[in-house]
Amino acid sequence: MEVVTGMLRRSDQFQTSKIPIGIIPLGRNNSLAASLFSSRESEVRWIAESAMAVIKELTCPVDVMRIQPLQDENSKPVFATLGIRWGAFRDAEQNLDKYWYMGPLKQRFAYIKRLMKEWPSEVSAVLSYNVQPVETVITKDPAPAPEPDTSWWGWFWPWKSTQEVTLEPQEDPNEAMMPDSWDTERRISAVEFTAATTNSTTSKEKCIVVSSSPKLSREEFVNLGDLSASTKTPPQDVAGQDWSKVQVDAFQLEPQVPEGKESWFSIDNEPYEVMPIKVKVLPNKLRFFCNKEEKLAAASQPL
Repeated sequence: MEVVTGMLRRSDQFQTSKIPIGIIPLGRNNSLAASLFSSRESEVRWIAESAMAVIKELTCPVDVMRIQPLQDENSKPVFATLGIRWGAFRDAEQNLDKYWYMGPLKQRFAYIKRLMKEWPSEVSAVLSYNVQPVETVITKDPAPAPEPDTSWWGWFWPWKSTQEVTLEPQEDPNEAMMPDSWDTERRISAVEFTAATTNSTTSKEKCIVVSSSPKLSREEFVNLGDLSASTKTPPQDVAGQDWSKVQVDAFQLEPQVPEGKESWFSIDNEPYEVMPIKVKVLPNKLRFFCNKEEKLAAASQPL
């Protein structure tokens, strides 16, 4: 996230945003890498695929979330490629590695500890957004493969540049403009609130998916958290869960945190103190090196 924020805060960000970014697929929560290099038979193979994507110059567009704090007019925005998490599931996952001594029980123990700290544990906020169609990307047929290089130097450098079929991010001079008014406002009170891009899915819609959890019992909280951690699936995407979800291109969140209580967002898995924010999706803002064959195959599936 630091790299993305650094690039997009620059005065020449329309130029720097065209520079492809490479990801080393490491870490427990590297969800973006999982979508760019979806074949993960082994960590070594995953790293090798990311290196080959750079050599072959395979890139694909990635959406970015622009997150603007509202407390200070002079505050700078933060940019993210995955999304925002806020709530008890987020808090428990932050402490997973602390309980390494519990062995295979560490995941379940982390959620039980969070349960013991405070229950019922809910976050409250006023959520504002506009109900409107979101942008849908139409996938074009890929350009025909170039003819094999029969020259003598082709034997020493067999990889052909694929820049001619690279999907370019589209520049929009109005992309960073936040709405001045909202047509929908509702109060939320949930165990977990999330706002995610569609980068880690095969969806063609360029939007933010805003989710809030239903009422959960203690047992449901622990079981869902354990299943989420075991399958590396966000709680809101675990099958059979009845989360409230809405697709928007921008929203405003005004958290209601009791005075003296600490509360934290996770923005691309980095902690940030909870504060009022405005968020907007910037479709296809950056290019990342990826396994183009798999990414295009997923994107070409019907809606």
